Amino acid sequence: MKRELKLANVLQRELKGQVMSRVAKACGIRVGLLHDWHTSSRKPSAKNMWQLKNLADYLGLSLEEMLFDEKTERQVISSTTFSDRGITYRVNIEKIKE
Repeated sequence: MKRELKLANVLQRELKGQVMSRVAKACGIRVGLLHDWHTSSRKPSAKNMWQLKNLADYLGLSLEEMLFDEKTERQVISSTTFSDRGITYRVNIEKIKE
């Protein structure tokens, strides 16, 4: 099933009233790239997927929500946090569908 990419629509909604240069800096994204995604001039590629993930995290969205404007119902069944060498990790187990 092929889904329509709705990244520009999501960004236009989520970034309304925000300064793009600040958002780009906070996410480690070039402002030009963020602008291109925002205006549909450019689609994300595998090489900049980590930047898209940073942006999704910044906006509190999953990659699926960011790319397709679709929210999957999820229920966290178990969550744990641990640290290793000063880095903190969180592991969630989620129930995605019945």
